[in-house]
Amino acid sequence: MPAAKDRDTFDLSRFLPYLLDRLAGRMSEDLSALYAARAELATPDWRVLVWLHHAGPLSAQDIALRAHMDKATVSRAVGRLETRGLLSRELDPGDQRSRTLSLTRKGRGLLTRLLPQVQAWETSLLEPLSANERGQLSQLL
Repeated sequence: MPAAKDRDTFDLSRFLPYLLDRLAGRMSEDLSALYAARAELATPDWRVLVWLHHAGPLSAQDIALRAHMDKATVSRAVGRLETRGLLSRELDPGDQRSRTLSLTRKGRGLLTRLLPQVQAWETSLLEPLSANERGQLSQLL
């Protein structure tokens, strides 16, 4: 057990990594409720779709690295999304052992409907801040 002196000098409730983690967790929960309710997507599914939208065709390994997700989680998400017809897998012409993932027409259509709603959620989140404060926040992050 830490000495009383150590407990008195360290306040977890003011520790920046802890505060940022809590904030990120709450924001992720709120955002995931939106895409779960409107598109029946789990968080890993959402992240795979958004990375494919943002970066174009990618391998599952590329998505895992970019989204900071483990390969097994990405693989399960890819399977669900492929079953729903939201993405397709094709052999990578440069590496026959790898598959390239792409959004299907249905996947692009889903994101066309969902992204404005997600952006509106972000806008409402930032609404209390002035333009200057939003710029400062962006720079700090």
